[in-house]
Amino acid sequence: MGWKFWQKSNASGSTSQPSSSIDWPTEAYASLRLLAALYARDTYPFTEWQAPEFPIEEDLEPLFRRTVKAHQLHVWFCAYLLKRGEVEAKMLRDAFPHVMDEFFPDLDMRDRIHNLLETQAYAADYFMTLSDEERDAAMKPTTLESTPQWHLAFYLLAFNPDSPFVEPDEVPDGQQRALAACLEKASAETQYAFTAMLQAINRFDPAKLPAWEWSPTMGARERHLRRRHRNPLFPAARRVVTVSDVYSARILDTKDHKEASEALQSIGQELANVQPTGNWAVTLIETLIEKKTQLEALQYRIAGMDRRGEDLKPKAEFLRGHAAGYIKDVLKHLDPAQVPQIEEAEARHARFLVQNTGDWSWQIYRADVIPDDEAMHALLCESVESITRIVKGGEQFDEFFSQARPELIDIVRNARAAGHEIPGLEDKLAIFGVGVKR
Repeated sequence: MGWKFWQKSNASGSTSQPSSSIDWPTEAYASLRLLAALYARDTYPFTEWQAPEFPIEEDLEPLFRRTVKAHQLHVWFCAYLLKRGEVEAKMLRDAFPHVMDEFFPDLDMRDRIHNLLETQAYAADYFMTLSDEERDAAMKPTTLESTPQWHLAFYLLAFNPDSPFVEPDEVPDGQQRALAACLEKASAETQYAFTAMLQAINRFDPAKLPAWEWSPTMGARERHLRRRHRNPLFPAARRVVTVSDVYSARILDTKDHKEASEALQSIGQELANVQPTGNWAVTLIETLIEKKTQLEALQYRIAGMDRRGEDLKPKAEFLRGHAAGYIKDVLKHLDPAQVPQIEEAEARHARFLVQNTGDWSWQIYRADVIPDDEAMHALLCESVESITRIVKGGEQFDEFFSQARPELIDIVRNARAAGHEIPGLEDKLAIFGVGVKR
């Protein structure tokens, strides 16, 4: 969700304040609906978006108002993330445009709000691309020009699709300063208004959410839910996917990622601390081989995480290369004849990873991701190119595929018998040397 712009502050000069007697909702979705109502009705704190001491050009005022109010929403979701975690925060953010659609059913608010929130997320991502020195300075600002909001204002004026400025150097300093001041004031008002509201939340019921959006970096379990969702290749009952299903999948996918990341960090630390002792060469080789074996298992596990594991792949590859290189350096002194064996083993491992690039290839080994009786349904969800690579490159599947051909034919026949025509199935079946007559 990007940088977490939520720091305790007092909104000086507030004309309104949250009542201490408000009975704030304790369930997350009820709180989200209240947030939507306040936004839709232009109620405090969304009325407090402008910094009067900084003049705004008249033709830019609508852009400033939309942008700053969207930033207030972004601040709320960032604060929720800090309190309850990334999975819940993202699901609420994805649901918010749908809730706004209920308030304005004739105005297509879903896409508008979605785009406003996406722009805020991109601005936060832009902030994270700044140098360490710039980010550190922004966290301890001494002037408006050194605040996080100053950098956000630049992005929101220079790269916002709604902005009239085509080139970054067209952004006037005065208007960047005005927007930064508005963002700073509105952020403070938001924190002041919603701290008690967020503190009251102690439950999250995913079943209450009206909808979800598929994650761009989904994990293996969410991927299989997407395969099943309204897909006539699967039995009717398995085509039904609920928000609760998606929530549970994301929790487990996030747990997988966290555990693999921690394992990589631990192995990296152990490799950095390896010290020759006693019969140092033999002991060192044994330790390094153990770590390389652990890394190989982790690489296979990460490969099965779908897009969720993309950030871990280069880390695992680097550590494995480090361990293998260390082994070769020691063997050059201990037993040079074994060095080619290590190099060949690494080459085989690299080829195996390249040959098995499809999501299915790795996830099929995990019954907690793809149940055994859905293996062929899942395979038919892969692209023609992916299936071709799996069949031609995965010798370990030869016997499995030869036995599975009748099942593939049955799956397609059942889908067609139910009146479903799915493009590309003939090409996929042809890869296995089979076809289904119409």
